[in-house]
Amino acid sequence: MESSRKRQHYPYVLTSASEIPGGGDPKSWLEYYKLSPGAGETYVPHPHPGVRSASEGDILWFIFDEELLGYVPILHVKEDNINGRFEIWYAAEKFVRLEGPSRALSKDSITTPLPPEQGEWWIVDHAT
Repeated sequence: MESSRKRQHYPYVLTSASEIPGGGDPKSWLEYYKLSPGAGETYVPHPHPGVRSASEGDILWFIFDEELLGYVPILHVKEDNINGRFEIWYAAEKFVRLEGPSRALSKDSITTPLPPEQGEWWIVDHAT
């Protein structure tokens, strides 16, 4: 029996002021270690317990300094009890970078999870 569950959309927000493993520039870390096709199957740490309900096929959105970069299908989520966070796993080669003018987002408009209609609209709006 097929489920009628709509896919959910989860934001991963990083800023220029974010602390990253090993220090350095957050944008370069994101691009090289998390979004490049060579990263393979990888994860991003997420502090919000709302991601616990994410499942395979849901969408992870990457937002840097309020700019919407793109999205990737989620493979699975692991709870990291030691560090008090969650790991959202995905295949980096499936990352879809949004084309066209970048969309600026207000921090106040970013919720976890995002409203499904908003995420689906972003996908359609940037389809080529």
